Amino acid sequence: MKIITNAVVSNLTLSKCVRKGGFVIPAKAGIQGLAEADWMPAPRFRGGRLCAGMTERGRISQQEKGKRWSGFPCLLTGARRPGGRVSGLASVIASLWLLASFAHARDMHIVYSSITASQSVAWVAQEAGMYQKHGIKPELVFVSSGSRAMSALISGETPLLFSAGSPAVSAALGGAKIKIVMGLLNVFPYYVVSSKGITQVEQLRGKRIGISRFGSSGHAAAVYALRKFNLEPGRDAALIQIGGGAERLAAMQSNAIQATLLTSPQQLLAKKLGYNVIADLGQLGIPFLHSAVITREEVIKQQPELLANFSRAVLEGIHFLKTKPQETLKIFRKYLRTDDMEALQDSYDEYIRQIGKVPYVDAKAMQTVLHTLGESQPAAQKAKPEQFVDHSVLQKIERSGFMEKLYGEKR
Repeated sequence: MKIITNAVVSNLTLSKCVRKGGFVIPAKAGIQGLAEADWMPAPRFRGGRLCAGMTERGRISQQEKGKRWSGFPCLLTGARRPGGRVSGLASVIASLWLLASFAHARDMHIVYSSITASQSVAWVAQEAGMYQKHGIKPELVFVSSGSRAMSALISGETPLLFSAGSPAVSAALGGAKIKIVMGLLNVFPYYVVSSKGITQVEQLRGKRIGISRFGSSGHAAAVYALRKFNLEPGRDAALIQIGGGAERLAAMQSNAIQATLLTSPQQLLAKKLGYNVIADLGQLGIPFLHSAVITREEVIKQQPELLANFSRAVLEGIHFLKTKPQETLKIFRKYLRTDDMEALQDSYDEYIRQIGKVPYVDAKAMQTVLHTLGESQPAAQKAKPEQFVDHSVLQKIERSGFMEKLYGEKR
């Protein structure tokens, strides 16, 4: 990985080839500029030649000025000015100052894959300062697909991921070296929403039900909901892959589908549009790992203190959620991007009802995930829940008395 200042970049012959990973550091204010510059990720190199200023995300924009970009420093080698090589001492100084700047910049990315209450502890821990309290300065990154978010984890772009259990188990069955370290929601938080003429789940026979995508937790919820009411997916009711909640509501309005599954507060919007909420799967008690924290095995082994600090931050985030509802609702308002207080309160109440103080993964919830995946991944049929889970850090924290101090009582 390379580090190079703008002064050097401007005098280099550019190639079309790029290699992932370096930085352009704008050469402003001398050494101070190295620590506080606007950073641009990823000049890339191949064969010692540099293509500066462009990355997959494009050239740095005015709107991004002032944002610090996280990464890993290294010495500049092989980049020439006209008439000579860059000073090795200058490279060392640049690297050392960049290292020092990381103490003040964001340490890493933490990815979450859903803008719903089910992953709200990720935002609460950030907004309430829990991560920072425990020595972590993350940048939260939203990735709108569980599978894409899982790819970011596996590739090393993030050490920690808030996501559903299904993508994690599916990836692990495929050979990914990952573990689930927390189970934030161990039940389906879905509501079955139907067209105006349908008032019972049994009336979905012969109808079309919209889901986000096959393999998602919503897909699993639809399968279990239908079977709970003696309807077989595919035979008695068709499952149609459509997209997000807004797309599915639009499909209902055009009668392309007659039902779908929504989480809070989307079901309230559906009711306001005149649709019926005919089942609350959370009340049916169907265990399922809907929301979890996943990491790579190497993080558990090589960075246990990072994982422990992150876990303490999440536990304090859950405590904040449970004990400071008004402050939490303000955070929900920011991330859910709505001023509808009824919707915000409903999301909050739903989440508080379902999340425990210590978020262990429920074995039955994992078994439901495996059973669901078994239809498309035969290896899931023989797998055991415990092979995908690592509670070692969470258990150690609990044994230390951390939770008793946090809640001021014996659990």
